[in-house]
Amino acid sequence: MQIKFVWKKGIFLHMASLSKEMLQGLLRGKLGFNGMMTTDATNMVGFGCAGRRKELLPKSINAGCDMLLFTKNLKEDYETVLEAVKSGIISEERLNEAVTYILATKASLKLHEKQKSHTLIPDESALDILRCKKHIDMAYQVSDKAITLVKDEQNLLPLSKGKYKKVLTIVLGDAISASGKPTVGDHQSDIMHLEENQKEILLLVQKSNRIKRRRLKYLRSENKDADLAMGTLPGV
Repeated sequence: MQIKFVWKKGIFLHMASLSKEMLQGLLRGKLGFNGMMTTDATNMVGFGCAGRRKELLPKSINAGCDMLLFTKNLKEDYETVLEAVKSGIISEERLNEAVTYILATKASLKLHEKQKSHTLIPDESALDILRCKKHIDMAYQVSDKAITLVKDEQNLLPLSKGKYKKVLTIVLGDAISASGKPTVGDHQSDIMHLEENQKEILLLVQKSNRIKRRRLKYLRSENKDADLAMGTLPGV
């Protein structure tokens, strides 16, 4: 199970990856969840803004996460967790518990049997299906249907050439997307095609790994000719 955020009455309280009340109290306790739990992506801005990474990684493990999702620097993150174990910040009991959940998950997927039979990693012929046209088309259909409009008080949507000639897109997050897609460079331009009539809107792309009002205002001022500014995540 991947853990995200804790909300109460519309107010952000805590990232669930760091919340012992959510992980141990609700999931393990009330709901009786007995599987492995991972953090949300630890390379995201939302995780990093909660404190120093050196403190957050052990805190998430002590809160109840058994596995860390993504790293910024594998060697540094490994040493951070190892030091936390050596210093007693992460107890041996908690470490053994996390390892047990991880190994149990691997066993339930029969990864040890696949490793022995050399079928853990498919041969090259089995990889031909990856990113085939059928699956790419299906992914686009799923993503289109999954989009949910929560609020549009200014009636900015739908995007149309009649309202917007140029749209400033600010990519928020780290330089490399969690999906592994190529980085988005500053001052790149792209063309967005509207499905029905294939009219075009120019997308002005800027990258920012800091979600700060001053930074966003600066990017907006640098692109005064844009009719609309919007944010997105890398690789989306």
